[in-house]
Amino acid sequence: MKSISDKTFDELVEESIAIWETYDNEYRYVDEKRDRIASITNFKDNWLGIIQMFDAPNQEKLYARTENPEIKELIKIVRYPYEYDELI
Repeated sequence: MKSISDKTFDELVEESIAIWETYDNEYRYVDEKRDRIASITNFKDNWLGIIQMFDAPNQEKLYARTENPEIKELIKIVRYPYEYDELI
């Protein structure tokens, strides 16, 4: 599986946490997601887990929110894996 640079990983973490923080945290669900994302390290394909924490509409929000073309490509890999067989 494709690994990514620390810079891209850190941007992905930052953008993902920012999306979770837009939701109501009454039951601490946001805290759980934020803490889980913050605990993930950049090792091999760990970036996959971050993107897969989101449903399709939130993956679209992440895609629209980031300006990093590598993150956009990673989201496409998660959403359309049949087009990226050589990377998986």
